[in-house]
Amino acid sequence: MKQTPPIRIIVAEDDDADFDLLQMLFQEHFPDAELIRSKDGEHVIQSLTGSSLPHAVILDLNMPRKDGRQTLQEIKANKHWQDIPIIIFTTSNFSEDRELVKRLEGIYVNKSFSLNDSVEFVKQLSKALLTNDFSSMN
Repeated sequence: MKQTPPIRIIVAEDDDADFDLLQMLFQEHFPDAELIRSKDGEHVIQSLTGSSLPHAVILDLNMPRKDGRQTLQEIKANKHWQDIPIIIFTTSNFSEDRELVKRLEGIYVNKSFSLNDSVEFVKQLSKALLTNDFSSMN
């Protein structure tokens, strides 16, 4: 019997505590997901040049070397990557960031300090990945 490959998600997060929380929540609520961690945008781009593309990328906006804004722009400008769902998961609340994400057809989600909100984010993303419908996340 052929085994279904896991749903691969690149998570660009330089904060260890934030990544550990996401990893724990995914293990609990969506164990079929494989999280691949990147600590900056340059590593995300390197990961995308590999053999198989991820099902989604979760990007923090404020990271060292190459931030989430630059990374989002580079992904969406590449014809091989532009259809990958990009979820901006950030504490930033600047309207300029929201407008950039919307213009580049990304999904903007505010990082919450509430565990319940973080659980809800993982559940919504899990459902979106399984149905390939991200409309409820915007």
